[in-house]
Amino acid sequence: MAKHDENECGLAIGTVQNVVAYGKVVDIGGKTSTHILHGVPLGEGNVRVTVIGSYNDNALIPIPVRDDIVTVGDAKGSLVVWPRDLVVIPKPTQVPITASLAHIPRPRVLRSQLTQSKVR
Repeated sequence: MAKHDENECGLAIGTVQNVVAYGKVVDIGGKTSTHILHGVPLGEGNVRVTVIGSYNDNALIPIPVRDDIVTVGDAKGSLVVWPRDLVVIPKPTQVPITASLAHIPRPRVLRSQLTQSKVR
């Protein structure tokens, strides 16, 4: 059985129920508004996180790093800024359903197909 790391957290986008990745908060101490990451001020309400793994590589991260780190997949193994209110502690023990279903494409039904099926 894998050992649970109590420092790991879930990383969500939009709402705390939409966990798309997991990582660790990197506490650097001091006032966060004065810290800089990738040349950009951290700002109030944000924390530094290391993205360890992903539930949805294609999800857009809340605070991209220029054009270099835009998706969760890009962020794996990197230190990025994440809104504090979207950091879920402790890390969820199960893959969130929204993340696990995110890769399944929705079927496209054209309006003309709906009309034709009703006429028959």
